[in-house]
Parts: sequence; structure tokens; C-alpha cells
Amino acid sequence: QVMTKDGRILDVLLSATCEHAATGEITRSLAIMQDVTESNRLKREMTAAKNYSESLIRNANVMIVELDLAGNLKQLNPAAEKITGYRQEDIKGRNWFETIAPRARYPAAWAEFERLLAVKASAEFENPILTHDGHERHISWRNSPLVEDGKVIGTLSLGIDITEQKAIEHRLALNEASLREAQSVAHIGSWVLDHASGEIIWSDEVFAILDIDRDRVGVSKEAFLRLIHPEDLADVKRAYKRSIDNRRPYDIKHRLLMPDGAIKYVHQRSATSFDEHGTPQRTLGTIQDITSNVLQEMSIAESEERFRTIADYTYDWEYWQGAQHEILYISPSCKRVTGYTQGAFISDPGLLERIVHPDDRYLYEAHLVDIQKHPEGHVTFRIVREDGEVRWIAHGCRAVVTSHGEQRGRRVSNRDITDLKRAEQEQQWLTRSLRLLGDWEVEDSDAVDS
Repeated sequence: QVMTKDGRILDVLLSATCEHAATGEITRSLAIMQDVTESNRLKREMTAAKNYSESLIRNANVMIVELDLAGNLKQLNPAAEKITGYRQEDIKGRNWFETIAPRARYPAAWAEFERLLAVKASAEFENPILTHDGHERHISWRNSPLVEDGKVIGTLSLGIDITEQKAIEHRLALNEASLREAQSVAHIGSWVLDHASGEIIWSDEVFAILDIDRDRVGVSKEAFLRLIHPEDLADVKRAYKRSIDNRRPYDIKHRLLMPDGAIKYVHQRSATSFDEHGTPQRTLGTIQDITSNVLQEMSIAESEERFRTIADYTYDWEYWQGAQHEILYISPSCKRVTGYTQGAFISDPGLLERIVHPDDRYLYEAHLVDIQKHPEGHVTFRIVREDGEVRWIAHGCRAVVTSHGEQRGRRVSNRDITDLKRAEQEQQWLTRSLRLLGDWEVEDSDAVDS
């Protein structure tokens, strides 16, 4: 190094030569000084950069793999050693793909390497590898060709282990598929509204329920509002506004009027989250197609109405007693026959037995035993009305069994046959009277003859 007149320190390369006389004495010397300050600086920077790069490679949390044109390993950093289970000194010079991605099992990895060498351009690629202990890991690669003097001499690949990420994605995909399937089976769709941006997200089942084309129409609040039945629209808007104003869950059932004129019934629920100032942030809701349930309920209600119309206006005293002896239904005619109201029997099923005439109770109890063995039974007995009057009852019953064989109690019909019994008694009295009269006439005739 030399110091210049202005005080700068320069790196110099000194070359010198001497001329000698015939006697060997130095007669002249020649020296050349070359300023190598800049070149030395560049060398130092290159060395520092190399050391820095090597440090990055050694300490990087990603796999770094350098291959030659044949796919043989030239360099493997510690992160790659840890993930693959191989040490660089053990596999350096060996074919990388034959080691961690056998062609028969992972042909796509080989094809990507060949493509990379041909196109001489960086590319991203995912493929599984086999570790030293035989486990499979999924790696996301960033591959670049190594070019020297315009020629590709190999490849440098940076790899990130995404095995756990792939497992999470797989579980999420399964969960999403299960959710879609469950929503489809239950006819329940879900939706999310971001109040700040106005963005709405619908699940697949929402599109299916609303019969809206995802690609052609997409998510549309206006399209949904147009489907709400005109007679229900005001109630729906009012219920939703009330839920926001009162910070309460939204829950409403209403109709949809489809473009083809069909009516759908839906059940909507939602809950909204608010910030500390009471501003709505996010609403998560569901919509369920309950059309089949509503139609079934309407059909059942109509059937019940028809049944009650028939049963309530029947002249006989009818009732349905459940498996636990509870009164499931009793006709209003019970009041005419027994003097007791429907409510009296429903609240006190034991009244059915207590009103049986004491002299006939053995018949009624024997009947109760008999019907445990037979689906149908009949018995005639007397009852004591609430006002103390005795009435005759023709009692008939049969087991109620569902289509699945489930016992649901007994259906009972009681007919007031008091007038018939009185007529029979009168007929018997007349018959006896006539017989007695006939016997008296015969005796009187015999007495006259004698």
C-alpha cells in the first residue's frame, strides 16, 4: 500500500526488474506500480458476498438444492438435510431424483426437471418426495436454471415443506365437502354479510334453495328480496331491522315466490356481531328450505281437522287412550252420555273406570284383561252419570298400531243403549205378561168346562 499526496491509501501491485553490467553490477532498475485498489475492493466484496450467500444457504429455513445437468446433487443445505434425512456427504454426486423421487412413483418431478433445462426459465412446482426413513413429504419448489457463459450448467431449487399445510388443506376440503353435503341433505344454506364493505357470501345450498345461477347472477341481495313473497316482504324487512336495532338474533319463517309461480317456505336465522360503538360488523345466517315440512304439517292439520270434524260430531262417545292410559282425544259427546266434560276425563283418566256401575265393574275389569291378549274387544255395562242417573253402554275397542308396528294405545267407541235396554226390558215384561195372561185364560177355560 502507498499513500498519495492527498493522503489516500492505495493498494498497488509492484513489478520491478534490474539491468546488470557485464561485471554483474546493477546499472539500472525499472519498476512498474499498478493501482489495484478497486480490483481488491471488488474481490473483498465478492468474498463477503460469497460468505454471506454461504451463510444464508447454511442457515436458511428452506431447502436449497443444486443439481448438475444430469440431475446429480452438487449442494444440499442443512434445512434440506433435516427434511430429507440425508446428509450432503452421503448423497453428493448421486442422482437427486433417483434418491428422493423415483421416476416410477413421481414421473412429474422428472418431467419438470427436463422442462426446466429446456426452457431455461424459472418455474414453481409442487411434488412429494421420499425421505430417508420412507415417509412422504410435500415440497413447493422454486426452480431456476444456473447459467454460465450463456450455457445452462445445472439448476438451483428452493423448496418449502408444505406437508402440514397440505394436510390442513385436505382436512378443510373434506370439512367443506361434508358441510356442502350436510347442507344439501338438510336443505340448509349459510350466508355471511360484511356490513362495512357490503360483501355477501352464499354457500352452494343458498343458490340451490333460491334457484339462482351462481355464474350468471351471482350473489345478489336484490335478487333475494325479489323472491320474497310480496305478502311477507314487509314482515321480513321489519324482523331483520328489529334484530339489528335490538341486537337480538334474527329468526323468521316466510314464503318465497319463485319465477315459475311455485311457493317455497324457508326458515331464516342469523346473528350479528357489533363493535364497541354498537355498529354492526358481521352477520352470519342460515336459510333452510322447509317447504316439505310445512306442506306435511298443513296436510296433517287438514287431516286432523277432518278427523275432529267427523269425531266431534259423531253421536257416540269416542276416545283414544294412549299406551300409558292417557287420553289423547275424547269427543264432546262424552258430556251428553256421562255428564262429565272432556277436560274432566283428560285431566283424570281414572274417571273412565270410576263411573262404571259397581255391580258391573267385574265385567269391565275382565274386559281390560282380555284386551291385553286380543286386538279387539266388546262388553256391555252400566255407568253412573255425574247426576247419578244410570245409563247402559255398549263398549267396543281395538288396538291402535302404526305402520311400523308400534303400539299407540286403543281406540274406543261407547254407545248409549239405555233406550234399547229399556225397550228390551219392556218387551220382556210384555212377553211375561202375555205368557201369564195366556196361562190364566187356559186355567179359566178349564174351570168353565169342568
